[in-house]
Amino acid sequence: MILLIEIYSKIVLNFYMELILSIIILIIAFIGLSVGVIFDNKPLKGTCGGLNDFRECSICGGNPENCDNDSITQP
Repeated sequence: MILLIEIYSKIVLNFYMELILSIIILIIAFIGLSVGVIFDNKPLKGTCGGLNDFRECSICGGNPENCDNDSITQP
């Protein structure tokens, strides 16, 4: 019985150590990303694949009238 309790306590301790270590790694990653944003002194922006960057469409050349699909040109 005592052996079973010792094994269980080691398993629980290992789980909590892995959980704490992974949280610390995530915090360090977020701090590293935020330091890059702070020192770069530019606001965050989205990816080039979204609708915010529609003006640089390589298919229609930036002219929405050249597009075949009307749903793309509507905001």
